[in-house]
Amino acid sequence: MIFGVDPANSLAGTTGNSNISVISEKKEIMKNVVVVPEFNKSNNTVRVQVWRQKNRFRMYIDGKKYWDLPTAFGEANYNQIIFFIGTYKNTKDKYFITNLRLAEAGEDQRHKLLETGSFTTNEILFDVNKATIKPASFKILDELGKVLAENPSVHVSITGHTDSDGNDAANQKLSEDRAKAVAQYFQTKYKISSSRLETFGKGETEPLNANTSENDKKLNRRVEFVVIK
Repeated sequence: MIFGVDPANSLAGTTGNSNISVISEKKEIMKNVVVVPEFNKSNNTVRVQVWRQKNRFRMYIDGKKYWDLPTAFGEANYNQIIFFIGTYKNTKDKYFITNLRLAEAGEDQRHKLLETGSFTTNEILFDVNKATIKPASFKILDELGKVLAENPSVHVSITGHTDSDGNDAANQKLSEDRAKAVAQYFQTKYKISSSRLETFGKGETEPLNANTSENDKKLNRRVEFVVIK
């Protein structure tokens, strides 16, 4: 795979562009170009982030995502990164790469929702016997909220689950209220339309284990997201 960033864009005059080509068996099977206003002849310094996750490729320029290709990579064993300048014979074309860092990232949990159609987490925490979301939950909620904001055609169901402490009726209502609280968070902070969100509560009716220990109960207190459209 080859991707490029250029401050001179023949398609849009003075703004820059990014282009990408996917090569398979010595043949170009995909090519595309996008305009990059942040990178141009006047502003020719940008921060580029490249992320590979299995077969998926993403590229960000100054924090804005420009490429997200789920099947960019094949099953080959990739072991090289090569930098080159297409017009290296022109002495006026000089590019400098600084602060280069390679890192192994953890699994991108938030995109499981899109890639598999469902995502379950017990990282969304609430006050005891309440539907008040704890601040420690904001990180995972913000990650999911951004996914929904970036994919306006996606509709999801949000289902709350509780452990077996307390009575059945109270747990049923609590699970419903917690699912509604999560939906409200997305609506308020990320302006996600209520028509894209359905909420349900299962109470203690679908435990993952026997609820015999505190760790078991923690695993059963969860929120499940499923793509429905």
